[in-house]
Amino acid sequence: MKPILFSLILALSVSSAFAETGVVFESSFEAPVATAVRSPKANGGNISSHEGKPDWAQFEDQPAATPQPATMPASDGTGALTGTAAVTGTAPSRGGIVAGLTTDMARSGEQCLYIEAKSLSVPYAGVAFASVPIRIVPGKEYIVGIWGRNDAKTPLVSAAPQLFLKLQVDFFSDAGTTQTGDSEYLLQALPGSPGYPPTFVPDNWRQLRKRVVAPADANYMTITYRCDSSPDKGSLGGTMYFDDVTVSGEVPATDAKEAAVTPTPTPTPGPAPEATPAVQQNATPTPAPEATPTPTATPKAKKKRKSHVSE
Repeated sequence: MKPILFSLILALSVSSAFAETGVVFESSFEAPVATAVRSPKANGGNISSHEGKPDWAQFEDQPAATPQPATMPASDGTGALTGTAAVTGTAPSRGGIVAGLTTDMARSGEQCLYIEAKSLSVPYAGVAFASVPIRIVPGKEYIVGIWGRNDAKTPLVSAAPQLFLKLQVDFFSDAGTTQTGDSEYLLQALPGSPGYPPTFVPDNWRQLRKRVVAPADANYMTITYRCDSSPDKGSLGGTMYFDDVTVSGEVPATDAKEAAVTPTPTPTPGPAPEATPAVQQNATPTPAPEATPTPTATPKAKKKRKSHVSE
């Protein structure tokens, strides 16, 4: 019995040695660098378009639409319509919802994502940001998280109409083209459901998480967040902040530390060295000089700014 138990413990320890749990995706919205306290998507705050390798493949918002003139064909004085357009009025603006980067708030780093509703009365208007394909291990559990905070000066309120944060997780057998399994969803009212304590508050950051299990043939996942307005009548205003989006779970083998070691190339054999003359019997051999170790550069630590308010 003891040998069997020992073999089982050894097998478990060996298998755990090859499995590394950690963060497989992380975005704290540090790029691009905001050019103002608030940089909307249309003015330098596009998280899906910047130098380097963006974490987000898609980023969309819906600013206030420009009022469109209401027109009708003009008359020639006799009552006949000539077909020439004549302005008879202007349609009122129904507000919009804007997203971008801000340096006014951050849970970590120097900036975060903000979403601002401005006199919004358009049903289902929203903001969306979708990640690049994320490498995962088939059949394993992952936790998708995002930190949020309500604005203290112009907070969102739990009333009609209301914003909803929607998370969608999709799985793929390859790098984002062949979908497999069922999508996972999470719906959260912002800042919370009416009649209940708010999920997101102005005085600290709170995390919203979703546990998902990858299908047995899934090698990638994508995460998409949307902030959509409800179809209720009325006007919506206020600002929310989001930061530190993460996906945590088992790290794929090719991304694990033990697989990241670059093998030392085998040297190509050269011509055989010439024979060394025999050393005299009483000669004292000269010791070879010790090799001077190459100094290792110490990596610079990334500068992180503490949260304005601790959790």
